[in-house]
Amino acid sequence: MVSSVAGVSLHPLSSGGSRVLFWPRFPNSASTIQYAWADQGTARGDYSIAWRFLNLPDIDALLDSAKTRIQIRLYVPPDGQSVFRLPEYSDGKGVDTVIR
Repeated sequence: MVSSVAGVSLHPLSSGGSRVLFWPRFPNSASTIQYAWADQGTARGDYSIAWRFLNLPDIDALLDSAKTRIQIRLYVPPDGQSVFRLPEYSDGKGVDTVIR
């Protein structure tokens, strides 16, 4: 389950594995899963994504309703290209983001 929600795959318009799509899926609750990672190997090198929830409460009962931060790390080979797409939820709202 961890690698399936991490979100990395070859981009649909990629040729020769030069472009990947990073599209992570974050669960509604940190009690389900607290981190995820995945790798995608190509002829040009390995692409990787890893994310984890930060500032989680110490009490497990609060994991369903806590506001948290998510740290995301991407690795793209020097001659590779990627598209990073944040999730959009069924209510049409995306996530509040600050990208640094």
